[in-house]
Amino acid sequence: MGTNFEERREYFDTLRLIYQDASSVIHAGKAKHIAKDRGLLDRGRELCRQAIRMTLEHGRPDWRDVVLGKT
Repeated sequence: MGTNFEERREYFDTLRLIYQDASSVIHAGKAKHIAKDRGLLDRGRELCRQAIRMTLEHGRPDWRDVVLGKT
């Protein structure tokens, strides 16, 4: 996902914040980032939807290729 480094970085940061909030809700009962940015959850949902769709259409990625930046 993402056609360039900036997009991939944005996706990574979005999902990182959502993961942090999910953990925070479990452990402290509060979602810090989503409370400040109501669109964050919608963006996260869309990214997850795209990832699931890509996996269904193309199969699971070879994570070595992903990590090493194969295009």
